[in-house]
Amino acid sequence: MTFHARRVTLPAITPLCLQKRVIKVYDENNTSKAVEVPTDVTARDVCQLFVLKNHCIDDHSWTLIDHLTQLGIERTIEDHEDVMDVVSGSGMDTDSRLYFRKNYAKYEFFKKPL
Repeated sequence: MTFHARRVTLPAITPLCLQKRVIKVYDENNTSKAVEVPTDVTARDVCQLFVLKNHCIDDHSWTLIDHLTQLGIERTIEDHEDVMDVVSGSGMDTDSRLYFRKNYAKYEFFKKPL
């Protein structure tokens, strides 16, 4: 068998930016939806996706909130943050949930500065 007659197959390597993961996002009434998103998705992209899926009015006040249930604290995820960094940073032993909520004070500082 010659070198040209042999066919070498390599496993298909998907770049990290094209891989997808499933995240679970809770609504204000504790119902959850699982969505498949790319690994480089930002919080603003997830909010836009849920605005379209839920037929909400897009007034730029929707936000994702990272809620640590064991500690009882929550943090607003900024629009430019990668959601996968937040989800993977919380660890497997902590019970962390993502909530999709309105936050009217999100851009209030920029509308009415001190």
